[in-house]
Amino acid sequence: MSYKMLNLDQINALRTDRIARLEALTQSLNLAGVRKTELFTNIAHSLKETEGEPRELRRAKAFAYHLGAVKKPVYDGELIIGSITGMCPVDENEPSLDQRRAEAIEVLDKHFADKRAGVTETGKKRGVSFDDGFTGGKNRYALMARDHYEANIKFLDLQALIAEMKERYKDEPGLTPSEIGKVLEVHFNYDYGEETRRLMRELPWNVANHTCLDYPRLVKIGYDGVRAQVRAALKAHPEREVFYQAMLISLDAASKYIHDYASAAREAARGADDQRKAELNEIAAVCDKIADKAPDTFFEAIQLVWMTHLIGNVDGGSAMSLGRFDQYMRPFFEKDYESGALTLDRARELIAALWLKLNEPKMRTVQSCCLAGVTREGKDGASLLTRLCLELTALLKLPYPNTSVRVDMDVSPDWLLDDCIRTIKAGGGMPMILNDKLWVNNFIDIGLSPEDARDYYNMGCVEMLIQSKQPNWTGGGGVDLPHLVLQEIAAKKDGPLGTFDEFM
Repeated sequence: MSYKMLNLDQINALRTDRIARLEALTQSLNLAGVRKTELFTNIAHSLKETEGEPRELRRAKAFAYHLGAVKKPVYDGELIIGSITGMCPVDENEPSLDQRRAEAIEVLDKHFADKRAGVTETGKKRGVSFDDGFTGGKNRYALMARDHYEANIKFLDLQALIAEMKERYKDEPGLTPSEIGKVLEVHFNYDYGEETRRLMRELPWNVANHTCLDYPRLVKIGYDGVRAQVRAALKAHPEREVFYQAMLISLDAASKYIHDYASAAREAARGADDQRKAELNEIAAVCDKIADKAPDTFFEAIQLVWMTHLIGNVDGGSAMSLGRFDQYMRPFFEKDYESGALTLDRARELIAALWLKLNEPKMRTVQSCCLAGVTREGKDGASLLTRLCLELTALLKLPYPNTSVRVDMDVSPDWLLDDCIRTIKAGGGMPMILNDKLWVNNFIDIGLSPEDARDYYNMGCVEMLIQSKQPNWTGGGGVDLPHLVLQEIAAKKDGPLGTFDEFM
């Protein structure tokens, strides 16, 4: 590779006017105020209309209704469009901080009075769905409030109140460090109503948790290709018709969402100056294409990856990963760069746009990304695209993507580790460096093929999964193992259980 590593001063000089504007936009969206999600009300609306239908169809139709109902905002200066803020408009009726303070004191006075009297209940939780599990027990949501869909208080206001209340109640007997934060988190939530809670509990509405969508497949065959695969599976397994019909409903909903964004871009272009009008019309054309067809260019591929990633975030849940981003995006980047259709400055701005999108308000808790490492064939996977991603990580110093770099000291080039060290030195706390020798061998030891073992990535914080192979975490916490054991015992009540190994 002839491209020379940039030092930190040179990296800071990469901040173009466009990147600076996008940084300011992301910051303004995060500071705009409390955002009230439409997720629960939209899902509940659809579930009410589909009561009595098969569960798979109810989920798919709720997903489709939700994607169709949320707004599709297009912001000035964006290079790639699509924003979760369309699901979470700013609440214009947010109470003042003084009102919040009085409310916090009232709630905590009651909490500590109940505690002294031996009552441990902190009051009825008003949340719904998956957030309930985090706002209860010992878990804290205050540190992850950007995706706390039910919170009706700004993150910074909540932190300020927690600090202030800890000082106010510091002499309270038996006060635990997280107690005040937990009580306030549980209290400051929107009430979406008993009917909404009933409908979502009844299904129940489970969303994918710790998810990496199959971006390598998607950028190769597009949504039309995935639909063709589903139809083929339906033809081969007609007994699973309901399941595959639900998949087709969901795929069509995703395509429509992207087409709707193309229309939103054209609408925004009407009032724009000539330069912005041309940009928005190009973006609209790209969105109309990738809503169904596979991408051909780096620009089309990154817009498709983002739109699909966004759709996964709009559906709720916790944590998503871009997987091995530089591996599946590399063919598009190298084709365009080598032909002269894509400059390094343009590529950097597109990557910066994606990195900033991952930091918009109400995105899932942790958005992660894995770079370099060996390929499935065991060859060096580092490329110029890897280096550009690290440059943008050093420049922007954002919480997300939570970036890892895989290094094999026998295969990876020397410059990769140098770039990692330079990026860490920038002060953003990333990337974490993963030892390919260790991880690949660990996966082989537990039975994976060498090819699959070499295709691992970091999910969420530090969890290692295999790209395009392993499922997400949905339902993992809902498996009742004691019940399964009792079922197996009951099934053998008229005969011997056999040996322990046979039982297991």
